[in-house]
Order: sequence, then structure tokens, then C-alpha cells
Amino acid sequence: MIVLAFLTKPSLYIIDEPFIGLDPKAMKDFLRLLDQERQEGAAVLMSTHMLDTAERICDRFVLMMNGEVIIQGTLEDILNAAGTRHATLLDSFEVLMERTVK
Repeated sequence: MIVLAFLTKPSLYIIDEPFIGLDPKAMKDFLRLLDQERQEGAAVLMSTHMLDTAERICDRFVLMMNGEVIIQGTLEDILNAAGTRHATLLDSFEVLMERTVK
């Protein structure tokens, strides 16, 4: 299905948990293909639990917990909101999630 999507060259790729079952090389190849499509003007909407990977490849984020948006914006926006300026997206999500639960 992934190959078919790249062959049709859509203007928007909607991808849900794309890294499940991929080995590291396949993951890098997939990310290169996505980046190439982005460079050619395609948009990518991706849902993933792999925040460390998302942090490296995404421009904007929507972090959700229990089906509710807890924050959205750029990485800088999220780090600032969490008060974790030099931390990771995952660390910031944990801080924001804990604030939401309390």
C-alpha cells in the first residue's frame, strides 16, 4: 500500500503508525521518500506514538491524550509551554500530560 501511495503522487499523505513492522533501513528509506514528497510540495499528516522520530521529521505537532488535544504547535511552542526548553518532545509531552491529569 505504501508503494501504491508513492506511485500515485497525492498532494496529501495521511499515514497512521507508519513505522510498525519496519526495520531501521526500511524506516530510513521511507522517511527519505516522505521528505522527497514534501520537497515536491506534498503535505504529510502522520499519526504516531514514536515521538522521538516525529520530533526529527515533523514541522508541527498535535499532542493528544484520551482523544483530547492537549497542545498543538511547533516544537518550540511545545517546549516553551511545558517549560522544558532543552528537553525532547517526549519529555515535554510527559510534563504536559501530567499537568492535564491533575
